[in-house]
Amino acid sequence: MKKISVLAVLFIAVCAVQPAFSQFLVGGGFSYQTMDEGTTKSSYSKFTVLPILLYEVSDKFDIGATFVYETYSRDVNSSDKDSGLYSDVYAEYKAFSIGPVVRYKFPTLGIFTPYIYGDLTFGMLLPDESGYDDGTGFAANLAVGGDLGLTDHVLFFIQLPIVGFSNQTIGDVSYTEFWTVTVNDLDAIQLGILFKF
Repeated sequence: MKKISVLAVLFIAVCAVQPAFSQFLVGGGFSYQTMDEGTTKSSYSKFTVLPILLYEVSDKFDIGATFVYETYSRDVNSSDKDSGLYSDVYAEYKAFSIGPVVRYKFPTLGIFTPYIYGDLTFGMLLPDESGYDDGTGFAANLAVGGDLGLTDHVLFFIQLPIVGFSNQTIGDVSYTEFWTVTVNDLDAIQLGILFKF
């Protein structure tokens, strides 16, 4: 009985000192990006949806997971077609990926909380039409962003990927990419809403 009482007291004490930041955040965001790599290369458009689940470990760190859904529409020139990555002059893919995320938050400025965001996702590429190869891959991304506290339970966020690495295999062809953000990538800004519970 004494042991049970001690455990009960400890449980109540832990609950009493549980910090306000220990909350779940659920929501998601989106982005729409287009890119023209010049007259001698390809161009594409990409629409991204980012459902996300986070847990506030402390006032500095959030950890969680994200599920990424993307649609690609790519106009492919003859050199890209001959490289074996695509079998026609036009390609459309849907991409699904999932993985862990972490956010490091800086001190809040009024109702705005800047942060650094990182994720590591694994997924697949599925062509919209027959005749194209399926693909698999993984990606790691780093972004900067911020939360705008609209209410105690609703946050609006904005973030911009600044550096990333990806490895994909489409059919029998594998390729890797390392990229950093440029002025031309500003349309990759992601907007979204998080709800605190």
